[in-house]
Amino acid sequence: MATLDTTVGIICLTLCGRCVAQERLPRLPVTTVMTMATAHCGHLGITLDEMAVAQRST
Repeated sequence: MATLDTTVGIICLTLCGRCVAQERLPRLPVTTVMTMATAHCGHLGITLDEMAVAQRST
């Protein structure tokens, strides 16, 4: 499992071995990434706004 920084927010993503070996990421619809970013915020106990602030500060 890894975290990815997207334009929508940071998401958790698990890749299969073949994608890792080929250094390939899946193409995800924006709505899916939005749902994943919201779920990641839930894991961290923060809001989307707090995530946005953290992303801008790095």
